[in-house]
Amino acid sequence: MPDMPDWLYNISYGLSDCRKLRVLIDGTRFAVVQSPGGRWYDNSGGHYGGTTFYLVDKQKQYRASVGLMDCRELQHGGRAKTAQWKQLVEAADRGENV
Repeated sequence: MPDMPDWLYNISYGLSDCRKLRVLIDGTRFAVVQSPGGRWYDNSGGHYGGTTFYLVDKQKQYRASVGLMDCRELQHGGRAKTAQWKQLVEAADRGENV
């Protein structure tokens, strides 16, 4: 795994899964970050939670104890919509409302 960028480390510091976060799209100011789903158990056995995708403003000041919850959640579970999100990041980097 490549080294974690400083901006991602700063917003995810203190999270137990911070080393599992992955940058899918890295724009000038905004990025799309993937956080893996957790594992939970019930009477029928173990299950994996859905992966969550976030839109991150890399210039925002984050609280280390809160981390990625300060970001805008784009999707929970399912396949990543990277083509759509690439347009979103490019528009946000140009200063358009997202």
